Amino acid sequence: MCGITWTTFWIYIANISGIAGLLGSVFALLAWIQAIAISKNVQQEKMRLNQEIKIRLQGEDAGHVIDLPFALRRGELTRSELLGLIGMLPMIKEKERQRFEIHFFSTPQFRVEMSRMQDADQILEWSIPCTNEEIKQFDKEKIAAA
Repeated sequence: MCGITWTTFWIYIANISGIAGLLGSVFALLAWIQAIAISKNVQQEKMRLNQEIKIRLQGEDAGHVIDLPFALRRGELTRSELLGLIGMLPMIKEKERQRFEIHFFSTPQFRVEMSRMQDADQILEWSIPCTNEEIKQFDKEKIAAA
């Protein structure tokens, strides 16, 4: 072998193996650190999605407010879930069982606010703007008793 003895050759191989082993250990350590960071992020996201969001229907003045008797987990906060739960609130005209009317749910601002609530870290209460007439369609006494 061009002036290299077998002993020298095996020493080179041993050195290369040692370097490869060291690099493998460094990569394994980096992968372990990355796995810990990912696990921590997953736990934080689970905690964020489990936060409860209190929902309030806020009329134009202080006397027209309904605090819903339930909260939604951030992970469950969708338009359909919110509308379904509000639709279960007792109405003043129960016999007619009409659909509730809240204009805000049909506006682009509602979608913006919904996305903001879903993505936020610390906002734990959502006041939904309503007119006083929209608030009056719900039976506040029955809601408060629930």
